Amino acid sequence: QLKPEAKLRFEEELAFFLDSIPIYFQSVPKTRLVELLVASSAVIVTFGHSFRYKKHLTSVTIVDGIVSKTLGGFSTGEVRTNNSIKTMVLSEKVLIQGFKNTEDKHNVGIHEFVHILDVADGYMDGIPSLFMPEDLIHLWEKLTENEMKSIMENDSTIRDYGAANVQEFLTVCSEYFFERPEKLAKEHPEVYKLLSRTFQQN
Repeated sequence: QLKPEAKLRFEEELAFFLDSIPIYFQSVPKTRLVELLVASSAVIVTFGHSFRYKKHLTSVTIVDGIVSKTLGGFSTGEVRTNNSIKTMVLSEKVLIQGFKNTEDKHNVGIHEFVHILDVADGYMDGIPSLFMPEDLIHLWEKLTENEMKSIMENDSTIRDYGAANVQEFLTVCSEYFFERPEKLAKEHPEVYKLLSRTFQQN
C-alpha cells in the first residue's frame, strides 16, 4: 500500500537491518521469509524515524514453539537484557501467524520491537521518550491509566494483556495501531492520535 518511493525506502531499511543485526535459528530451519518478517517488524515501527537498531539490539533468535514459560502461561516473544547486551527471541510460528492474520490486533514481531523502542532511552517504562514528543508524555501517562482501567472493566477493544502493566499497554496498543488503524481511530481516537504522533505515521 506504500507509494513507490516509500516502498523503495522500506526495502532499503530492510536490507540495512539484515546487514546490521544477526538473526539466528534455533531448532528451526533458516528461511528468508522469516528473516524478512523479522526485519519488516523492525522497520514498520521505525519507518517514521531515522532510528538504527545496532546500538540497541545485539541479535534476534528464532525458536520453535514457545519462548519461555511464565507465571501467567507462556511467552512467544521476549527482549532479554544482560548488562548492555539486548537480545530478542521470537517464536517462528507466532511471528508468521502475526503477518498472516492482520485482523486480530496481535503481531509478536511488532510487539517486541516496540519494547526495544521503549527501552532505547535506558528505561522500559511504557514511555518511548526518544520517539514521543515531550508535550505528549504527560498525556500518554494519563491516557494509559484511564485506558488500562477500562480494559480491566471489560469496557475496551484493546487486548486484555494491555492491562498487565504500562510497558505492555504501549506494545499492545502499538500492535492495534499498525494492524487495525481505522478501528483504533474509531474506538480509541486519543490513543490513535498520540501513537500517530509518536511513530510519525498515519
